[in-house]
Amino acid sequence: MDTIENETFHQLQPSLKAMENLSFANCRFVGADLREVQSTRCTFNQCDFSGAKFNASSHVKSAFLNCAFRGANFFGTRFDQCKMTGSSFVEAKWTGIEITGGDWSYCLLPYANLAKTDFSGIRMIEADLTQADLRGCLFRQADLTRSILAGARLKGADLRDAHLGGIDFRQVKLDGITIDVAQAAIIISSLGAHVQA
Repeated sequence: MDTIENETFHQLQPSLKAMENLSFANCRFVGADLREVQSTRCTFNQCDFSGAKFNASSHVKSAFLNCAFRGANFFGTRFDQCKMTGSSFVEAKWTGIEITGGDWSYCLLPYANLAKTDFSGIRMIEADLTQADLRGCLFRQADLTRSILAGARLKGADLRDAHLGGIDFRQVKLDGITIDVAQAAIIISSLGAHVQA
């Protein structure tokens, strides 16, 4: 895998519009036009994508590790089996995104408007979703272990079969969510009650 380090990109050359098996480390894509870019099995390590435009881009089995996406635009972006661990999406704009599988653990997504997004089967361990709009989201079989949901809006969200261990539900708005019986016991226990058979 070829590695590109410490480079600054305002836009990508035509040859990089459909990239495969490339590695970027400590590169800057601040404000870059990445619309319709396709990445396959690429790795971006500690790169800065602040303000970048990812509109209609597609990423398959790529990894964005500890990257910064402050204010980035993800209109119509597709992530398929991508690893996003430790990345920060503060003030990012999400509209019409599609996420299939992958690992979004330790990501910072506070105040994100992610309503009606399908997170089924996705790992989101210790993800920060403080005050996020998660109304109507699907979290079927997702791993939300120790994620932060303080103040998050979850009305209409489906969490059945999701891993909810270690979540503090005392500041979570639970009205209108769908859960299973096992999850009900976890939530009640988090609220300080004792569940007995």
